[in-house]
Amino acid sequence: MSISLSLQYKSANGKDEFAIFSPKESSSPPEVKNASQDDELRYEADDTGIVKVMSPIHLFPKPLALSYQNFLKHYSSLQFTDGTRKEAGSRLVASLLGHYFPKPKFNYWKLDHQEDSLIQSVPAYGTLYWAVTVSEEDSQVKDTALRRKVMSKSPLDGSMREDSVFPTEKSPFVLLVAVVTYTNFLSLPERHVPSRLTFSNNLISKTSDAVVIEGIEYRQGSILILGGKPRPLSPTFEFYNFDVDSKDRTSLVPWFGELESAPGGLGTNMFSLATAEAEKVDRMFKGIISISAGNKALNPDSSAILQAARHQVVKRQNLKPQPQPRPQPVSNTPSTMTNEFLRTLKYNKTGKLQGVGGRFLPAEKEMEAKREVAARGITLETSTPRRRKREDLKLAKLAMENRLSMTPDRGL
Repeated sequence: MSISLSLQYKSANGKDEFAIFSPKESSSPPEVKNASQDDELRYEADDTGIVKVMSPIHLFPKPLALSYQNFLKHYSSLQFTDGTRKEAGSRLVASLLGHYFPKPKFNYWKLDHQEDSLIQSVPAYGTLYWAVTVSEEDSQVKDTALRRKVMSKSPLDGSMREDSVFPTEKSPFVLLVAVVTYTNFLSLPERHVPSRLTFSNNLISKTSDAVVIEGIEYRQGSILILGGKPRPLSPTFEFYNFDVDSKDRTSLVPWFGELESAPGGLGTNMFSLATAEAEKVDRMFKGIISISAGNKALNPDSSAILQAARHQVVKRQNLKPQPQPRPQPVSNTPSTMTNEFLRTLKYNKTGKLQGVGGRFLPAEKEMEAKREVAARGITLETSTPRRRKREDLKLAKLAMENRLSMTPDRGL
């Protein structure tokens, strides 16, 4: 008698999926593994004894963890030209924002298509943006409804979505996410190390020097770029922040995760999507939440950024393949090859040695044979190609036929 156990869970796309296990009657249930183990399938049993598939990344809920891992796994196969990489990145960002910035405490939405780039050196082509703000109380809902009504009359905003939530001027800005997929941008040398970026000039207010996004002015906030690196092609997260009232003005300063309440950052603002770095990414997102609650971000100075850049260069150098050691010189031990064996060898037309039956010698044996032939003064023949042998046989046959035809028949 066999028992089938059906486990229901939510996949990355939100649909219910089932995993079927059909153990034998004498087999034990799946082993319960530690949540910190990096396995493809992990299980746990609840109080009732029901075995469930655990999230592959213990920091994330299962649907987000699956999306996170799938985006990393299939990133190189997602096409940039047809927009599939950008769309997949946008869905991952939506899942991350829903996890870290849930409504109604926060508002998050995808910006409309941008004809011009919001950040210098970041191309508009192949890029989309998400924004996050802090929600206000009931007055915020009324102001948002009024703003929707006014903006709906504008022909430029006639394509607005009803499910979008727009901030008012009182909404504190939290985060701007840029999903960048243009290959040329990912290949820029300066993208491989932490470096400063700058908002585009057309985004800066001429009267207040604030950053204007969708008609709303913001003076500080965090920036996240979901970009990538070319070798090997894989996605990366880059964290920045800005404060137009500071000495950095409209610059996007690499943020290493250091806070006024928690000094000591991670030493870089660039992280891969590997499971091993999920804890660092989680810490950075939680730091942004803390900043939105009033905590102050501490930016690294120029020397710290330079040191992080050097560390990144050294890290990339260590990932390069190491040079192969030179081949060891041939041993000086006496050769076991006899003169009779060496005289059976022949050179083919490419200069390689062949033995009886046209067999090639191994590379080491061939080097040894050539060395011994030269040392002993043995002259080797050059093998005749098989086609040449056939031609010689044909000529010999024709010559024989000619001689026979010229010989008089003595019987007559």
